[in-house]
Amino acid sequence: MGVSISITKTLSYKHFMVAAGSVGIYFLLKKAKEKIQFQIQKMCYEIESQQCEIKKQRRPKFLILLRHGESEANIDPHVYTHKADNQIELTEKGKKQASKLGEILNKLIDKNSKITMYVSPLKRAMQTAQILEQYLNVENKIVDPRLREQEWGNLQKFQLDKAKSLQVLNERKLVSRLFYRFETGESGCDAYNRVSSFWETLFRDMDNPNNQRNNNNNSNRIFVIVSHGIIQRLLVFRYLRADVENYDTMPNPSNCETWILKLNSKGRYDFHDKIIMEGIE
Repeated sequence: MGVSISITKTLSYKHFMVAAGSVGIYFLLKKAKEKIQFQIQKMCYEIESQQCEIKKQRRPKFLILLRHGESEANIDPHVYTHKADNQIELTEKGKKQASKLGEILNKLIDKNSKITMYVSPLKRAMQTAQILEQYLNVENKIVDPRLREQEWGNLQKFQLDKAKSLQVLNERKLVSRLFYRFETGESGCDAYNRVSSFWETLFRDMDNPNNQRNNNNNSNRIFVIVSHGIIQRLLVFRYLRADVENYDTMPNPSNCETWILKLNSKGRYDFHDKIIMEGIE
């Protein structure tokens, strides 16, 4: 009986050691698996980062941002009180500004360049784009509502009342142009949000392999954005991720003022040149 107990203890000990060894192997394998998974994730991240950098280098060489030509409301702001913002048209001077800008860009841009143009649906921006198309080789034109001007409200009736108009302007100054929301309209932040969304779409379009086929250096791809004063400012403001405090001091571009951004060696856009329409009557 003593022998039997001894054998049982010996067998139990052996079973315990086998079980302990199995558990140890299990944890070793689990740790090895986790390490391999981490290495794979790290490798995937590095590959993805490299691909991202390659995509950036293949983006269009130039990004051109411009404001529409002079509009009816630029001459008389009260036009907003009886004509819908989206229906306001260019003046004759505005059409001349767009034509002059088209001539300038035609000389600056290589004739073999393939241009993708993004346009606000508001009539004054559409008219500006149509005039520019007479001078540029626009391969693809996309009308994007996110590029519409900041909405100051349906038929800005507050402008008809001097006291109410002064109140709105004072409140806007107090709150700041970025945060003040117009009645039945939107705040600068609302416009900022849709501009942010537009940038995401723009980069997807830039990085679309179908747009990059046979264009390894992208020297012949140019993106043009035709929008409005506030939106043009917000586009640059958002891209640079500028401090909110600086927004109110950022000057509004003049009619048909054009900002040319150029792709640098790191795949980022830097300010390259500015075109201002002067001496046109």
